[in-house]
Order: sequence, then structure tokens, then C-alpha cells
Amino acid sequence: MLRFVAGKRTPVESEFNVWDHTIPEIYGIILGMFIKLDLLECLNISEGELLDFIIDVDKGYLSIYYHSFYHAADVTAVLYRMLTEMNASQYLCKPDMAALLLAGLCHDIGHPGLNNLYQVNAKTEVVKVHGEASVLEKYSCSMAMDLVTKHRIFRNVEKSPAAMLPEGNQATEGHMRDAMVKAIMATDMSFHYDMLNNLNSDVDPSPTPSPTQSGPSSSPITALETKVSNEAAVPTSAVPLMAVAVDSSCSRFSCPVSRHHQRQLSSSSTTSDSSATSLSSRGSTETAHSTATGSRFPVDLTQELRQNLCNCLLHAADISNAVKPWALCKRWSDLVVQEFFRQGDIEKAQSLPVSPNMDRDQHNQPQISLGFSDFVVHPYFASLAELLPGSAPLLETLASNREQWVVLQKELEQSKKENGTVDSTAGAIATPHLEINQGSFNRHAAYDSPTFDNSSEPSRTGSPLPEHLVPGRRVSGN
Repeated sequence: MLRFVAGKRTPVESEFNVWDHTIPEIYGIILGMFIKLDLLECLNISEGELLDFIIDVDKGYLSIYYHSFYHAADVTAVLYRMLTEMNASQYLCKPDMAALLLAGLCHDIGHPGLNNLYQVNAKTEVVKVHGEASVLEKYSCSMAMDLVTKHRIFRNVEKSPAAMLPEGNQATEGHMRDAMVKAIMATDMSFHYDMLNNLNSDVDPSPTPSPTQSGPSSSPITALETKVSNEAAVPTSAVPLMAVAVDSSCSRFSCPVSRHHQRQLSSSSTTSDSSATSLSSRGSTETAHSTATGSRFPVDLTQELRQNLCNCLLHAADISNAVKPWALCKRWSDLVVQEFFRQGDIEKAQSLPVSPNMDRDQHNQPQISLGFSDFVVHPYFASLAELLPGSAPLLETLASNREQWVVLQKELEQSKKENGTVDSTAGAIATPHLEINQGSFNRHAAYDSPTFDNSSEPSRTGSPLPEHLVPGRRVSGN
């Protein structure tokens, strides 16, 4: 762990694999991200204080297939790469980046491996507490804020010179909490298509101006200040993959930056002359942006636009498995599918409606992965590549992975023709399995269901978790 904290190794390489590291090393990697971005100075806390918080966050994640601490660490690593390699930090100040990384780390804390639709249909205790909308996101926010309170990680932010906001006022604990909550809430997949719609809403159909053109139309600053149009969300019926209907009220989670102007930004950043031209009207106080620390003060974006951008980045990181190298893409998919089919089995056993893509008798892994890649990931990352040109190579990886899924799908179809049946998870990388007896699954006494003898397990009163699931993180590990 110390070699990451001491800066002797880059926190996240281009092909970062959480399973290549021990848990203490992952702690060090996450801590190293904050150090590299100078975010400890922003928070005005010590390395040890942040490390204690990270360890407690880990304890809040459960021993489930996919939504484990490994997923949280991976999402945080993707966010770090977006801020650095993909230059997203040029639009954000340090308090924004600190809240974003903390939100990424906490975004699925407490997730039971049974999604929002299950919680609503099963009328779980967490639904009674938080309501039916974005129920698990609200639960994760609650747990995250409890840990923020316990560790007091924002107690010194108002005293930090590095926590000044572009608006000229100091970041406060309330501001940091609010930023975390908004980003975590935006990870609800029911907001996906509205976010995508707004990501594209300001695209100018006219030809892209030359980077040497002058005037308002060629300035990237103009685009960043453009008001986001609140167009209607894409109908869910157009994309059958989604399990939850799109809530058109989530326009507050929109991403504000025009793709048209990002082409200009990408082009203008390649030459010092055009860069100087685009910045000259802003005054001599603005300096060249540092991709490592986001040192240029992002005075051009309002607080709302910066928050919307953070929401978009966290959502992108959360659905980024399909744009990872094939071995990682496949391994994460294996875990997703196992968690999906486990939920489907539980829903059948409890006479609940089986959620979309979670019936192992009706769906298979390549089919699910191709649908998610084609209808969800590709459109979103195509738009993201216009916003962050450094992310464009991810689309090539996505296309390559798609070819692999097509091959696996053909193999499954051929197997079905020859044998009459097909294993829905055939070809999956071997992963550890939970010791679960589906026939005696208990969705906790708070679910108003028959109880079983789980006296050996700790009580988790008020939690959406079945009693046989306890805090931990080893299921998705080696």
C-alpha cells in the first residue's frame, strides 16, 4: 500500500484490474488518487483520516457477485482516469473532484444484489423508509452520509485554501455532502436516457468550425455556458433492455456540454496558438490546464453545470465495463449475469415478477451483454467521446468486445441446435459462488415474509438486505 501512497507507482494504469491487487493495496491505490490530485489539501485532512474512511466504506459493501467493494474501487479508478488521462478535470475545481471520487467510492454501498425493481415488488423495508423511487440509491446515500458524519471528513474543508469554489466562495460541508448525494442519485439507471438525451441536446448540426476561426461560435467557453434544453426523455419502449421506466423529471442530472464545441476544444488544444486565442478574451489570470491536477480555475462553468458534469462522469464510469479490455469486460459480465440470474431465481421462488434479463431460462450472457452494449453503452460513450476526445479509443474497445460477444452468441445458438438446451452462462470465467440455498432464501423479517432460523447471522434491522448476506467483499475476488 505504501508504494501507492508515496507516489512510487501511478495509482491507475490504463488496464487497471482490481483483482491484481490485495485489499490493502486497493486502499493505497484509492488514497494515491486523492494524493495525486492534491485532494487531501482540499479536504484538509490527513492520509490516515481518509484511509480510515475508505476502510469503513469497504466494510459497508456486501459479499455479493457484482455490487461489491471491487466494483466501487473500479468505478473510482475509471473516474480518476477520466479526470487525468481524458482531461475531464479541466472543467472542475478540486472540491468537485473530491466529491466525485468519494461518490464513486460510495455509490453502491450496502447494495444487496437485488435491484430497485425487486425492492419495490417485494415491498421491502427499505422501500417503506425511502419510497419506491431510486430506493437503493437513497439507501447508499444514507449509508455514505452516516460514514461522512462518523469520520467528519468535511469538517476542515471551510478552512482549506484549496477548497475555494470558482464562484468566489469557500466550499462547505453542506456543499460537499450535496455534491456527493446528487452524483450517487444520478447512478439510478432509470435516469440513463434522459441524461443521454441532454448530453446530445445542444449539438449544433452545422459544420465544425476550424480551430483557427475567431468569434463566439468557435469558443469552447461559449458552449460550456450554454443552457441545457430539457427535452423529453427517450421512450423506454425504444430500448427494451431497461428494467425501470425513465423518469422524465431527472433533467437535473443532465450533462451540459455541447459536442459541437467539444470538437473545437479538442482541436484547439493541439496548438498553442489556437489555445492562446480561445483564452485571451478571458484575461491573463487563466493559465494552461494541467491534466494531473486541474490547476486552471474553471471559472467558466456554473456550480450547477459542474455538478451535472460530475453526474454524467459517474454514470459513465458505472456502465464502463463494456469498454474495458476483453478479459476484464468478460469477467465483470460474468459477475453481473450471476447476480442477475440469482435475483431471477429468488423472484421465481417468491412468486414475484421476474425482472428483465434476469430469467436464466429466457436469457443468456451474450444476449444481455450485446443489448446493453448496443443500446446503452455505445450511444452514451459516443457522446462522451465528443465531450472528452481522450475517451474515443474506448469505442474501439467496445467494438472489439462486441465481436467477441457475437462469437459466443453463435456458439450458444449452435449448442442449442445440437443439444436442444443451452447453458445461459456457458463460457463464463469461473468465479467463486455464494453459499446460498435458494429454497430457503429469507428476504429478512422486515420484508413481512416467513422467517427462517438465521440466529447465527447478525441482525441488520431496517436494511434492504437478506439476513444471510453480511458485510464483506471476498465473493468477487480471487
